[in-house]
Amino acid sequence: MAFPYFSPLSPWIIDIMKGRENNPVLSSMKNPFIVMTSGALVVKGTAKDKLEDRKKELINIIKNEDVSSAYQGCIISNNINSLDLSYSKDKTCVGIDFTGKKIEVDGESGRNISTPIIESLDIDTDGANNTLKTARVTVRLFSLKQLEMFELFFMKPGMNVLVEFGDGSLFKIDKNIRLPKYDAYNKSGEKINFTPYSTVDQAFVPKNNYKEFCKNFSEYFRSSTDAFAKYVTNIQKSLGTYDLVAGKVIDFNFSIDTDGTYTATIEISQGNQVSLAIPIKAKKDNSKTQVQNSNPAPPTEEQIKEILAADLNIDLDRFKSLLDSTSHPDGSGGWLKKEFFNFFKINDTNKNTTASDKRYVSMRFILKILMNYSIETDGVDKDFFQFNIPVYKVGGKSTEIIPVTSNKNIISSTEQVIFPTNELPKFVSDKDGKIIIDTKNPIKGTINGYNFHISDKLEEAYNSILIENTNSNDVRVGNALNIFVNYEEVVNLWVKSYTRIQFLEKILELINKNGYGLIGLIFGLVEENAGPSIVDIKFKNTLKEGTTNDSKETYRFKPSTINSIVKEFNFNFEMSTLVAGRTIFNSGKFLAEAKDDSINKLNAAQAEDKLIELPETVIKSIDNSTFANADGYYSINRVELERVLQDVGKKAKKATVTAPENKDDDDEVTNPADDATKIIESKSIKYIMDTSGKNIEILVFKDRELVQNKIKQEQTNTKKPTLSPIDITLTIDGFSGFRCGQYFNIDGIPEIYNQIGIFQITNTKHNIDNNGWVTTLEASHNLTKN
Repeated sequence: MAFPYFSPLSPWIIDIMKGRENNPVLSSMKNPFIVMTSGALVVKGTAKDKLEDRKKELINIIKNEDVSSAYQGCIISNNINSLDLSYSKDKTCVGIDFTGKKIEVDGESGRNISTPIIESLDIDTDGANNTLKTARVTVRLFSLKQLEMFELFFMKPGMNVLVEFGDGSLFKIDKNIRLPKYDAYNKSGEKINFTPYSTVDQAFVPKNNYKEFCKNFSEYFRSSTDAFAKYVTNIQKSLGTYDLVAGKVIDFNFSIDTDGTYTATIEISQGNQVSLAIPIKAKKDNSKTQVQNSNPAPPTEEQIKEILAADLNIDLDRFKSLLDSTSHPDGSGGWLKKEFFNFFKINDTNKNTTASDKRYVSMRFILKILMNYSIETDGVDKDFFQFNIPVYKVGGKSTEIIPVTSNKNIISSTEQVIFPTNELPKFVSDKDGKIIIDTKNPIKGTINGYNFHISDKLEEAYNSILIENTNSNDVRVGNALNIFVNYEEVVNLWVKSYTRIQFLEKILELINKNGYGLIGLIFGLVEENAGPSIVDIKFKNTLKEGTTNDSKETYRFKPSTINSIVKEFNFNFEMSTLVAGRTIFNSGKFLAEAKDDSINKLNAAQAEDKLIELPETVIKSIDNSTFANADGYYSINRVELERVLQDVGKKAKKATVTAPENKDDDDEVTNPADDATKIIESKSIKYIMDTSGKNIEILVFKDRELVQNKIKQEQTNTKKPTLSPIDITLTIDGFSGFRCGQYFNIDGIPEIYNQIGIFQITNTKHNIDNNGWVTTLEASHNLTKN
């Protein structure tokens, strides 16, 4: 899957890649490291039976962490230098704690066995829509007692564990082949002097203060802009030779080998889609959507809160607490007044009978409030489970926004969603009675001040991409947070979902279904290593020469040269069985269509002894000019052409050309313009736009085809789709600076792929074992040139 954001490789990355190309032999001296750290506090004692006694005991232990029987965390590494620690001569050792004390096991001594050895590490940043960053660590343990103590630190569900990895020899190499100083940028896009670390050890998370480590651990989830900027700076200063995964243990297992040793595998997941797998705690047995109050007076805010709690079958007090504790973006605290629409409508059957009484809530309310309702309780790690919305700069101001592709003429064709804009299309009839859109006189249809379309310049999160919103060709940048969703649909999806991820996926599917093919919202990453959120995979942005991504060239990997830094390369035209079947089916489909299109043309051509004029359907079937090579050669499927001509010819001989029957005059609509107004009225759904009840506008027009065709005609600047599902994998010596969304070109492949597009990183993987550290890039081909 391609990513909605494009970014060239950063200049400092290109410098390092070129330096390694010029000094390939330097990478032969490998010194990979893996350090695994647990923040667990392990004490010796017997837990109290009664809950109250147990609580007092825990408080006492936490306050007195320096007791002789306590171990404050555990640190193990695959390259420990101390002989006393790496090979125990007395009691069996597991590792060291933050005070430097050896962690020894009871009941076992004199066996002279090694401490646990980290044999391998695999990092994967793929998962669902690239939201999952996991570390799989394989550790060798040498006795049962050692396993038992190791388990307390690292093999407990939900335990917080930090894994740091890299290669010290690569740092020395990269430091010698580049400039001592380099331009870098802070999170505001300002240029700063960049000086690499003098040693890679400076990149490590400090382990000299146990309390500070535990206190600051959540920062390493990198869910915030500040934390991500700090992480990126650390990677830059280490010259890409250091990286980390900080997360929770979600899986573990061990096996007993024939030599009596144990092989343990631990899976650590960084803040990702796992955080959405918690239940939303909505019961499905007694939830019913409340009807509007029959009282002519509009409901109060307190009544609306009660209605929501009853409809969603959630705890009213917890819901109110979440509303009160979550600051509203405009600082007013007006969640109900700003994010709700048509809830305050006076429900009087004698008034405004032409206006819809459907109620709506904004996507902002759904994502900020409902998605975080489940964690509004004591004892929950909100840093891990909090659902966050990406922050971009709009008009130079940091703003929560989910950018999507839109069009000036967008208007909903169903009551499921509403797109409030200040330029709603106006439907009129032309002189022939045909319904058209009046593009010169749009209607203001904003809701509570929200406009789906943004007019200011939008800057991608973390300053990686600049997006120019020029409003040309009726193309617009929309903000998905300002979409309003039918309240009954929300309630229905909520009560049918068990987990947050199920609910979120159904909501996104609803939006995409009603987005005219322009919108493709997924649960994914705005930037690799950032907190997962909502991304529009169809978002069309314009790459500009900006501050942090200003690169005058597109870097090329060179897998075919003698000094190549590429260790392995694979080019894959990934045509699934389904796609292959469709290709063959479409060939027959084109043929069938061609028969119908070509009978009369063939008869006329044969009569004049001329070659048949080929319809567009046949051209699609035989023309492979899209797949031309760099020298301009391309292929035509002549066999397919002959098959089409022969089959059409056979059918033409049997066909009788007759003039079309004349229809009776009574069958024709004599005055279509007279009915156009009625048709427009019947397809329009109106809404009261303010509390006065006087401002009524059409927010839904039930003619999807009309709107779809208009949008399709105006959406002229969209990029061409990828010509084929081409994926590549490329392996180099370890490097941690690559991010999903970055792109490059490749030498040694048909040059046409470099001429018409780029290869965009969709996943990065790392592996460290006894052979060293390697990084594997997975990338897909993406067309960028016509």
